[in-house]
Amino acid sequence: MTTITTAELVSRARELVPTLRTRAPETQALRHIPPTTVAAFKDAGLFRCMQPKRAGGYELEFGSNVAIAAELARGCASSAWVQSVVASHHWVVGMFPAEAQDDVWGRDNGAIVASAYANSGARAVAERNGFRLSGTWHFASGIHAADWIIVLAPIDRGGPKPENTTVIVPKADFEILDTWNASGLRGTGTHDVRIRDAFIPGHRELGFSAAAGGATPGSAVNPSPIYRLPMMGVGCFTVVGPVTGVAQAAIDTYAELVRGRTQILADAKLAEQSTLQLKVAESAVEVECARLLIASDLAEVNRLAGIGDTIAPASRLRYKRDVAFAAHLCRRAVDRLVMALGVTGQQADHPIQLASRDINALASHGLMSWEVNAIPYGRAAFGLDPQAKYV
Repeated sequence: MTTITTAELVSRARELVPTLRTRAPETQALRHIPPTTVAAFKDAGLFRCMQPKRAGGYELEFGSNVAIAAELARGCASSAWVQSVVASHHWVVGMFPAEAQDDVWGRDNGAIVASAYANSGARAVAERNGFRLSGTWHFASGIHAADWIIVLAPIDRGGPKPENTTVIVPKADFEILDTWNASGLRGTGTHDVRIRDAFIPGHRELGFSAAAGGATPGSAVNPSPIYRLPMMGVGCFTVVGPVTGVAQAAIDTYAELVRGRTQILADAKLAEQSTLQLKVAESAVEVECARLLIASDLAEVNRLAGIGDTIAPASRLRYKRDVAFAAHLCRRAVDRLVMALGVTGQQADHPIQLASRDINALASHGLMSWEVNAIPYGRAAFGLDPQAKYV
């Protein structure tokens, strides 16, 4: 039996890029990725990269979804985002108790898991062997394709205040609310969900303390070290995959456009202008720096995981800083090209304008906001409390 590698899955993703590019207008119109794209990702095994082997996955190294999504994003950022976050959810489910994993994948090892953490009026009340859950959760990317969802639940256990934890909820217990109408990452289907008085068995819970680094309930049955990583400490990498792919696609498109154009008011080729040569060079090196920065960090995470070493809080702050800076670099790279295109770059259907909207949506995510993630690192560098949760 052939062993599946990250390189093989990246190659499969590369083969899908032309189709994703052609299908991008449909994805934008639907506001979620089409069922044909979901099926293609399933057939290629792209959601399974960090899914446990015992549940039909490939159990590859942590961050394998980053390389896959970077490739897919050259065709469609929204589709790449959904693939990346779903794959990361499957990594998280691998930390849950074995019984919860069997609930999710026991009958169908191709089942898809979404997530939503931000919530309104969410409340979970403990009762025998589980708890009752109600509320509205926001920004559940890929929810139309999901069979299950991980949500953040404040559980009332009778203490002074509710305790935040994560739980897995089946499709039968949540309702999709049509709320996603964004300009960037428009095709991700990042709608809200509502849950009304659903009973959640106790084994479908994973507390933050149980996934803070070291043994997790799931690592008892899943031997890979990736299921012993600190979920919140390295979780920032789960969203960064599409960033470099979107930016690289913009650079490639820009170079192709300029190569064949002539300046309107002069008989001169645009490609001969040194100012444009400098712009494309600067954007290209920014994207390459972002790619190398993330690759270096992921290599470190997997090395430490492999030897069972602890990932120190200082390293976790650095990872968050680096992910945010990678997004910052790529946003700058794309925005420079949009401005260099002039009025042409403002056309709503121009591929580089779409790349700009997508990269700005990516960079606005809390895990990729430069200010949000740079300041805690800077505070720690000065010997101050970083004032960051879940480090």
